[in-house]
Amino acid sequence: MCRDCCCNDDREAEHDLALAEARGQFHQVTIRVTVEHTVDVPGPDHETADLEDFIGDVQENGEVVDWEEV
Repeated sequence: MCRDCCCNDDREAEHDLALAEARGQFHQVTIRVTVEHTVDVPGPDHETADLEDFIGDVQENGEVVDWEEV
């Protein structure tokens, strides 16, 4: 949070995170996320392995539909 106006300033949040990490005040958490997005695949059918080419599009445009701490 910004000290001057109490806004949510990302630079301040990054600074606070870096400071906490330097002090050893953090821990790691693994999160498994399910992302859903519909893509247009050329042709009348496809193999599941063919969908790997579309993962970038799904990551960029997908919507998180579920998540869990692992």
